[in-house]
Amino acid sequence: MNTIPDIIDALSVSDSDVERRLRTRLTAAAADAGLLDVAYRTVDSPVGSLLLAATDRGLVRVAFAGEGHDAVLQRLAERISPRILRAPARLDAVARELEEYFRGQRTSFDVPLDFRLAKGFRREVLTHLPEIH
Repeated sequence: MNTIPDIIDALSVSDSDVERRLRTRLTAAAADAGLLDVAYRTVDSPVGSLLLAATDRGLVRVAFAGEGHDAVLQRLAERISPRILRAPARLDAVARELEEYFRGQRTSFDVPLDFRLAKGFRREVLTHLPEIH
């Protein structure tokens, strides 16, 4: 009797490859159906693992590992939408700009930002940061 793992082994495809492809298809289907409100991914950086989260409006959150990525995702689900999926490709531009920044090749960022979580003074500061040179 053939089991799924036997079939995967016979096709010389690793579980991680299958999982990656299934995740990619799920993410695309959710986005196409309008069911993906917050996309996220993690990236390694000189300051540790960073969680990047974005909405259709733009980058909404960057979180350090010390904040607890699961806790940050829970807060995003509560404050924005529970329709959150790991969707690395949707944050490729953000990840690329961060890599360039950490390599010293970038001093400013071009990705759009979603300020909906920023309130009061913090929001004022964030909206005026691009004006500082």
